[in-house]
Amino acid sequence: EQSSEVWLVLQGMGLDGQVSYPTQKYSFQIEDSAVELRGIKPSRRIKMKNIHFYTCPSCENIVFSTGEAGVSCCGRTLPESVPKEANDKQRMTIEKMDNEYFITSNHPMKKDDYISFSAFLVNGQLMVNSHYPEWNLELRLPRKGRGLLYWYSKKDGLIFQKI
Repeated sequence: EQSSEVWLVLQGMGLDGQVSYPTQKYSFQIEDSAVELRGIKPSRRIKMKNIHFYTCPSCENIVFSTGEAGVSCCGRTLPESVPKEANDKQRMTIEKMDNEYFITSNHPMKKDDYISFSAFLVNGQLMVNSHYPEWNLELRLPRKGRGLLYWYSKKDGLIFQKI
């Protein structure tokens, strides 16, 4: 009897090995930011570029998945937050400094409308930062290549910008 899914949380890149799962062993390889599982069904590739965001309007909880998921929080099912590309007024200011990006925003960080989190997706990694009302949004991220910067506010929803 085979299980239909196995979820693995893997940190680091360039890993090859085996993981024990109840009574069977499954091999895995990480290549090009994808995890390939063998031994269950035909292999399923998990890629970070297929990331989905779910945000709870009540408690502002954030859930990420690399595929569609049924997510609930505070007693309700959460719809997927579909990202919209930032317009000129919403865009973050990005400066290159040494080996980092220095990111700022002119978004009003008021208690009733502020950017609650930002996430930078680059080279198969997702770096998440939380932000607070009445604080300036200033962020330093490592320059690891081109990627996508996501951020969320209750008023505007989920927004992204290419870096």
